Amino acid sequence: MLNKHLPVLLTLVLLGGCQQTLPEMLKPIECSLDDQALHDLVALEQQYLTTDSSGRQKLRLQARQGNNDHALALMLSLPEASTAQLEQAELHYRRALADTDSCNTDDYLLLRRQFGRKLADLQRRQMELQQENQQLQEQIKALTEIEQDLSRERELNR
Repeated sequence: MLNKHLPVLLTLVLLGGCQQTLPEMLKPIECSLDDQALHDLVALEQQYLTTDSSGRQKLRLQARQGNNDHALALMLSLPEASTAQLEQAELHYRRALADTDSCNTDDYLLLRRQFGRKLADLQRRQMELQQENQQLQEQIKALTEIEQDLSRERELNR
């Protein structure tokens, strides 16, 4: 008799541990963008990439005036962006993205966010290497001067 009821009992025990109710599980996922909005955003990004600097400034201004965090995040995280722009882009990404991991339309923004973060890391590393390079050049110059002084001193002592 226990063998007959064991599957039912096991199912009840497993379901008893679930924290979400069925209506919560069936609730639609809220994304920060729907498919059309993502399409429009990608078109805006393309327009931004193909316009001159004054056109880019106008597009950024329009996005700021419209509080369009999605557009600002993309515009400020392009490869030619400064470190300050990349930091601003990160703030816009934080405000723009939904808090869910299963939203397909946000995947593009998440990938662009990762790209912006990596780009900022690369820019910081480049600055560090440039500073290190400058220090090494100064050290080489100082050593060269010392070597020249020693060479002159040897020639005078001959």
